[in-house]
Amino acid sequence: MTPQNGTHVKKIFSSERWLAKIFLITGILLTLLTSTSYYFIPELIEKSAYSSILIISILPLFPLSMALAGWHFNRLYRTFGSTPLTPNPPQGQIGGQLGGTIQFNEAHPEALLTAKLVCYLDYKSRDNNKDITEMQWCAEQPIFVNNEGKSMSFVFDIPQDQFNSGKQYFSQLSKHKVKVTWKVEVYGYLKDEEFDRSWTIPVVIGNETSTIIIPKSHSESTHTHQRLTAESSLKHKIEFQPLNNGIKIISGSKDVIMNSLLFALGGIIFFFVGLALLPQAISGDNDLRIVSPLFLFFGIALLASSLYTAFRRVITTLNKDTIDMRRQWFSKTTFEQKTNWAGNNSIQLKARPFMDSFPQDQQVYDMYAQGIDNSKNQLRIKIVENIKGKKVAEALLRNIMDALN
Repeated sequence: MTPQNGTHVKKIFSSERWLAKIFLITGILLTLLTSTSYYFIPELIEKSAYSSILIISILPLFPLSMALAGWHFNRLYRTFGSTPLTPNPPQGQIGGQLGGTIQFNEAHPEALLTAKLVCYLDYKSRDNNKDITEMQWCAEQPIFVNNEGKSMSFVFDIPQDQFNSGKQYFSQLSKHKVKVTWKVEVYGYLKDEEFDRSWTIPVVIGNETSTIIIPKSHSESTHTHQRLTAESSLKHKIEFQPLNNGIKIISGSKDVIMNSLLFALGGIIFFFVGLALLPQAISGDNDLRIVSPLFLFFGIALLASSLYTAFRRVITTLNKDTIDMRRQWFSKTTFEQKTNWAGNNSIQLKARPFMDSFPQDQQVYDMYAQGIDNSKNQLRIKIVENIKGKKVAEALLRNIMDALN
């Protein structure tokens, strides 16, 4: 702990400290518990309770997904350590500052992390008592790396018109008390792994400032930091290879592999349940003649679509004259399109449908280029897919333009 104005400052641990373990342990226990229901499937078959069989078949998938998420987050937590945060001043100040230093168990001198300070309001709406979480205010900045990367610091100015932590009344929002929570969220990449943690920090009315010194040059480097962060994120999501006369781009579904494999597991369960019902369907049970093939069909379809999504990729080679786009699945080419193109000015980014209301860093983009066939007809070719985040998509577009110009 660090002394601050003669007092001892308590370190704050991230919200993820116990969350990963809770998810993992709860998921495993619930998976084992719900899996015991498979014991009753033969009895349910005799009673023709096919809706119950369907529910029992898919029920373990939900706790299993919780266990897999817990395992993933627990692995990341162990990779980076406990990362305690020492606030400076000990409490954030409305009308003053909130600063802090995060300790790491290993040095990360090349870290590109972003710190975000957010004020959340949790309340029940006046109309229907619906639980609402609203972002009241936020600010972000590039985190400052010191001590050769073993600690990182930030300092935020908090405007005087904000609310202090705790429960208070806002009659325009709710008939009940509104809970005000301040969080510091830090995200980016460390050691080729995604880093995303948050700390809840008390904020009071006051005018104390932080004793942490952030160089002015670092504070003014927000635009450069955003660009470098996008480039770092792009490196982890899409493979980009400069060539002598162009570029090669390899995009796939890295962000959805875990979900795809989980759905594949669901497909396997449906398939084997359908297979177990098949003998009785063949022996003459009219209901099972419908239910069993449906289970088999749905299981095969879910398994095939999940594996296709998890292991497909798009490989595009661009040069000044031609586009060569190939779709692959398990390294086998399933579709190829090679044509002339209208040049790099024809490249466009397009967000997936229905994503306009999503935050920009959660939107998914595809990239298209305009090709020209032998008959001079224009073709719209998808050259990159599944680009998560607007800034990442724009970073890829910049890299393509730089490589081709």
